[in-house]
Amino acid sequence: MSGSAARLLPVAVPVLLVGSLALFVPVAQQHSASLCAVPVGTAQDDARLDAAQVSNARIVVAVAAQLELPPRAANIAVATAMQESSLRNLPGGDRDSAGLFQQRPSQDWGSYPEVTDPVRASTVFYRRLAEVPDWESLPLAAAAQAVQRSAHPNAYARWETFATDLVSRLSGGVLTDTCAVAEPVVAEGPVSDLPAEQVGPEGLTPRTRRVLVEIVRTFGVTEVGGFCPGGCTSGHIAGSDHYTGNAVDLMLLPMDDANRRLGDRIAGWLVANSGPLAVKYVIWRDLIWSADRAGDGWRSYSHPSGTSSPTMRHLDHVHVSVF
Repeated sequence: MSGSAARLLPVAVPVLLVGSLALFVPVAQQHSASLCAVPVGTAQDDARLDAAQVSNARIVVAVAAQLELPPRAANIAVATAMQESSLRNLPGGDRDSAGLFQQRPSQDWGSYPEVTDPVRASTVFYRRLAEVPDWESLPLAAAAQAVQRSAHPNAYARWETFATDLVSRLSGGVLTDTCAVAEPVVAEGPVSDLPAEQVGPEGLTPRTRRVLVEIVRTFGVTEVGGFCPGGCTSGHIAGSDHYTGNAVDLMLLPMDDANRRLGDRIAGWLVANSGPLAVKYVIWRDLIWSADRAGDGWRSYSHPSGTSSPTMRHLDHVHVSVF
């Protein structure tokens, strides 16, 4: 077993998000499939992926990255999902198969909600891949077949060049800003007049939860915080949107150049989509943008507590508050 496999096996699932948040099954099914089209050309195929497919691919790649697996693992997983579901979180399939990888509850892949959760499905795929002896050196189709046990074992090979290209582009952030967000928030008046929402069991309002899901699906962020099951009652300044479930923090550690660039893209994307997402304000790296002063652009920001730690200066995370 390789060193990367040894790191993988103890990991519990799902792993992509912190905060005991089960995000993906209901929301993924609501995500529009017509938001954008991304060309991915290969020698064998010229596929155009829509927003839902790109988002699902991001999740597969993000899980591999969080588990510290080499790109080869993501290549295998993306090729497998492309063959099994065309990178779609399918509600059904052959017999009781479902989800991105067409995993079967009757074959010990998990319950139906679990196999249709792209985060958990990806993680379990990688766990089983890690159990395959010398999987990193096997031909892609052989490695995929050792996990999937398909009736068509050679079918995965046709997607190898495609998957390698897509994983490389996603890992490099090439497709980060391609897709817009899903259906806009509908308000009779200004977005700020939207009615207040109740906090859900994970500690977020529906609109805030939607923003978080869109960010995770678009950027593959693997650590989020600032919310608590049932709602937070401490840990933030008085009047914080975290207490009402209207805010999340997108953690970007370590504080290196790559994460700073990622934070810049996330912050800019939130502002660009502030109307459809009902964004109230965004804070990142000593700057704040707020909807009520949109004409002023980004302004200098100091934490109300007067504390100047990296966290209070928002050097290690992007904060977003939602109406």
